[in-house]
Order: sequence, then C-alpha cells, then structure tokens
Amino acid sequence: MSFVVPAIIRGLGQTYSDGVERMEIHIAIGFADHLPHEFGHRVPITMSIGGTQYVAGIRATINNPYIWICPDIKSEQGKPKKLAHVLSDAGFNKNDHVSLTVSGNSVSLSLHS
Repeated sequence: MSFVVPAIIRGLGQTYSDGVERMEIHIAIGFADHLPHEFGHRVPITMSIGGTQYVAGIRATINNPYIWICPDIKSEQGKPKKLAHVLSDAGFNKNDHVSLTVSGNSVSLSLHS
C-alpha cells in the first residue's frame, strides 16, 4: 500500500562553498506514521527525484513538529550528493510544496498539485 504525503522543501540558512543554500524536506509530524522513521536515528530510504533514484535518510526528534529528509544523499552508486543540488537540477525550489508518494522505504517526490 502506498500513501501520498504533503511536504515542504525548506532552506536551512547555511550555504555550501558554491553558494547554494542547504535544504531539507519537512513533513508534518501528523503524517509521520506513513513514513519510515525512528526518533533519534536516521532511517535509510530510497528516494526518486526527477526520475533518478538516490539513497537518502529520514530523521526525527521528539521535540520537532516535523520529520525531515536529510540534506546529504547518495547516488545509487554511493557517490555523495547534496539534496539542494539534486532538487535544483530537477526543477524544485526552496519553499515548494511537494508530495511524497511513500511505499515502504521507497519515496518518490513530485510537485504538490
């Protein structure tokens, strides 16, 4: 069974050496049950962005009103990537409202309609 969950791309106010702002994808805690997560630990997921698969992670803490997809991801071959670069290359921007289609540990990103 898959679920569609609303999320928002958020900037973190810090930039990489190339000037690009670090980004995460935030999901309201009310939708957390539809995503694999564990408080205090990073949970690995497979994430599709712009038709390309990546290895990403979801984090959650008890004190946050959201869970988030971490700013550091990897290609399927294990090459480190930055979520901000991958999102930008796929046409996504900071503060975009997006949808996550979740099926187990697989997540696919699309613009929220």
